[in-house]
Amino acid sequence: MSDGPASRGDAERIRDQAAAWTARMARGASPRLQRELDRWLVADPRHEAAYRRLGAQFEGARQLRQSRRFADRPPARRRRSPALKAAACAVVAIPVAAFLALHRGAGPGAPDTSATGTSVAVAPTPSVLRIAAPAAAIRSVGLADGSVVTLDAASAVEVAFSRDARHLTLSGGRARFSVAHDGRPFTVSAGGGETIARGTVFDVALGPDGRVAVALWRGVVDVLPGHAGGGLRSPTRRLAAGEALAYKAGQLTGAATRPPPAGAAWADGAGEFDNVSLGFVIDRANLRAATPIRLGDPVLAGLRVSGRFDTRDGERLARDLARLFDLRVERTPDAILLARP
Repeated sequence: MSDGPASRGDAERIRDQAAAWTARMARGASPRLQRELDRWLVADPRHEAAYRRLGAQFEGARQLRQSRRFADRPPARRRRSPALKAAACAVVAIPVAAFLALHRGAGPGAPDTSATGTSVAVAPTPSVLRIAAPAAAIRSVGLADGSVVTLDAASAVEVAFSRDARHLTLSGGRARFSVAHDGRPFTVSAGGGETIARGTVFDVALGPDGRVAVALWRGVVDVLPGHAGGGLRSPTRRLAAGEALAYKAGQLTGAATRPPPAGAAWADGAGEFDNVSLGFVIDRANLRAATPIRLGDPVLAGLRVSGRFDTRDGERLARDLARLFDLRVERTPDAILLARP
């Protein structure tokens, strides 16, 4: 990829547009404005990356500004890019919940704001966001509703959220869905069938032969295998925590079984994170850490994190997160503490 003046200019233009969108959404999002943002986000993968990056930076700054360290001293004089200046005042007051709402229904729809910043009305279109994991890494991605999708290597899922429903389609590979409660049904389609949950943790794997395996680790889900031969819909099966079920071509392949305990551990190896909470990253690290990481202030758990981290090394992870959010690392007899300075 070229790093010449044209490429750099394009990147600056995208940053400016992302900052403008962040400021506009902070002032209040109408349905039309949300659709326009959606179109802009999916027009180019760089759009969503820039928009999320700015949002995460400003949210981190807002949270840390509440600490006594920042309250007791005048602000440091730092140079900021035009993109940061454009949205800083608007975004610094956005709470975590509102920041997440900015991404609600990320998908098609947005105007070109590079020239005048004015909006052009567009027709409503389905909001679809495609998420994929590279061939050699496990990736966790935070969704607009607070849920997290963890994709196994070389896996992909499409996300379509509406006012009344949350629908995802696994197009290949394996994914874990950590579902947040928000009142809307959460449906995962794969291989012609569906798995429906509300606030739970479960895996769905789609094999190359079309076989779909569902494993439930917490909560309750309903599995609809789909339409069998002759067009008849197979009956729904409800799974309880610790049960697994498989189907293919609209028919169950057997009775519910107990998945092996090791089957729950695959998602713990995620090393790439995109718009997940700081608490989520720390929880993953603490699953196998000899010395757990703790937060000195529970509010810090809501900070949004994007990047590649080694969750197998608690000491290094704590240092990396402390640098990212300007926190203090303190060793206690039984934990590594991350706290405000």
